[in-house]
Amino acid sequence: MRLIRAVVLCAFLVASCTRADTGATSTTTAPTMAPIATTAPTEPPVELKPYGGTVIWVDGGDPLANPEEYAQSFNPVGFVANGEGWHVRRWQGDRYVPGLLSEVPTEANGGLRFHDDGTMTVRYEIHPDAVWEDGTPITGEDFRFTYDFIMANFDELAAIAAESGFDPNWKRELPNIDVASFVVEDQAFSYTLPATRFWGDLFDTVVPKHQVVATDLEPWLETPTNWYSSSAWQPDYLIPVAVGPSGWPEAVQRRNDRYWVTDDETGQQLPYWDEVRFVYLPDDDEAWEYFLTTPEADTMFHLVSNETISDIDANDLIVILMGGTFEHIGFNFGPSRFDANPGSLVDHLPFRQAVAHALDRDRIASEVYGGLIDTIDSYVSVFSPSLSTNAWSRYDFDPEQARSLLGELCAELGRDCVAEPPSLVFSTTGWNPVRARTAELVREMLGEVGIAVTLDVDHDWFSEILDTGHEAVMVAWQETPDLNSLVGLHLGFGPDATFPIYSWGTEESTVRNETTERFAEIYAQMQGTFDDDQLVPLINEAEQILADELVFIPLFPQGWAQFWKPDRFVGVEAKVATTAYYGDLEGAYRTDLGDAARHEP
Repeated sequence: MRLIRAVVLCAFLVASCTRADTGATSTTTAPTMAPIATTAPTEPPVELKPYGGTVIWVDGGDPLANPEEYAQSFNPVGFVANGEGWHVRRWQGDRYVPGLLSEVPTEANGGLRFHDDGTMTVRYEIHPDAVWEDGTPITGEDFRFTYDFIMANFDELAAIAAESGFDPNWKRELPNIDVASFVVEDQAFSYTLPATRFWGDLFDTVVPKHQVVATDLEPWLETPTNWYSSSAWQPDYLIPVAVGPSGWPEAVQRRNDRYWVTDDETGQQLPYWDEVRFVYLPDDDEAWEYFLTTPEADTMFHLVSNETISDIDANDLIVILMGGTFEHIGFNFGPSRFDANPGSLVDHLPFRQAVAHALDRDRIASEVYGGLIDTIDSYVSVFSPSLSTNAWSRYDFDPEQARSLLGELCAELGRDCVAEPPSLVFSTTGWNPVRARTAELVREMLGEVGIAVTLDVDHDWFSEILDTGHEAVMVAWQETPDLNSLVGLHLGFGPDATFPIYSWGTEESTVRNETTERFAEIYAQMQGTFDDDQLVPLINEAEQILADELVFIPLFPQGWAQFWKPDRFVGVEAKVATTAYYGDLEGAYRTDLGDAARHEP
């Protein structure tokens, strides 16, 4: 369960993917030929997909066991209800596509205009069919109200963002908007602000003015309101829970019959399902067992690990990975590494290179994920495989090269590395079986090349690792899978980083040089670039620097995934790919309903 306050952030921060809206296929008739009229063959009609049915979503955590906790949290419907209509644009594969807009603003279509004084004007053209759940059209007034709502509660929302693990500067450019520049229209909204590539994050989701009315945040936090949605599902974030037919607590989320997005293939209104029914078990393990053993249970969000691989294979489950997330081994270049290991050598590049060559990352992925998830050679591929140069591919598994690098380093340091082997303290959280098993394999593989590894895995939270000091750490970096998030990620590795994971190039770091300065310049240039074509070479250069310097070693996408049983559904795609977004499933439909279900809702 997530904090209910995260719903506010969900409304302003979460992004997913959408498909372009097109009409239905048409038939054509050839011209009449004299003297006998003949008709050319027509295209076969598109077979309509069936409407109806329930999707049963299993979750761990009993809301009825602790109603007070449930009152401060929201159920998995948040992942569904984010839907296709909320966001002005979303990242799909390697490009932004429209959400509730007719098209993504660009210079070419006039949606972005740059001025000589360093400002830019952004214009949103709202899709003519976009409406809220009650049928009220989405207008420019909703955009203006969204601005007023956020600004009236800016400090508190920023604090909530930080508490929930989001960037506390999540709307850092919003106060810079020139309020006098607002142009509010029935199907458009525009504003002017100092030029920033993060303009798309400022109104990424819109609040329904006619339903929220007041901008005061406190009443909403005390008694959460079911805001109207422009998405596929009615936005009941805190839907009532009661013991249902399953014998467990249940809650129901129903279709938004006024959702205005259609199926690309058939032109039918989406979604196809009537409702999503959430069934809550006391904990994740019990929920997973219920999901596997209950034929009616359709889907569940769970952690992929070697322990679940046999279950996945035995049940032929569809696995859709969460995008924008990757596990990696990071090195600490700050002083706290000596708290963990007084003899730390991580500031020596040959040592880090030896670690990289000693690790058989393919074997690690195979053992912890059973072949379901492959290794990655760059963090960039998690966001957009087409943009990545796979810069870490140079560090192939080569134990001899690792031993050679260590030998040369020890000779340079005048150290007898046979009598006094180099050492490394490897820290991670022990609750995750993937990380625990990876830690054991790291110790084994590094030991084979002469590096003594001490495991520090008795942590529940990463903050504990930072508090006690660390040298090398396995952790996941989590971002929304879009281009702006990829840009923002680079701040974590650079000289201006405020979160002390790597401390590479920072004031207290042992590594501060022309390379770290150049990295800071690249990040600044990324933030100031509006042309994505100009951005790509900057991303590539940053990727190469981080690989050259081995600030970290990417391993594989993190294995949080949405699991589906495929026997009753069509359209739930097995996207075992790093940029997949598990909530983008509204095009799926039930296959066990028969012809009687083939109707418009």
